[in-house]
Amino acid sequence: SRSQDSRHKRTIVIRTITIMLRQFISKALLPNLELDISRSVTKELAAMDDMMFLAARPRIFSYQKSQGGEGVFGRTSAREAPATPEFVRVERPVVSKGLFQE
Repeated sequence: SRSQDSRHKRTIVIRTITIMLRQFISKALLPNLELDISRSVTKELAAMDDMMFLAARPRIFSYQKSQGGEGVFGRTSAREAPATPEFVRVERPVVSKGLFQE
């Protein structure tokens, strides 16, 4: 029992010393690593926040018949015309009202 306690204490001391040496070596060799990592993470999070804002903003769109196919370069015969009319997605401006104005 005493030998096990002494072994356990010895392993705890060795682990503590190892951790302290690792921290000392990392601070000596790479003194600004933690600061650099925190700057990079902050910058990436800010960029991701901007992207999330763009993805989460309200969008309104509708579909309209396409204007293409008319004029000089349009289709010339009824056989070449599509069976169904072609539609194009059109973005509409969003007007913010109420509590969530920018």
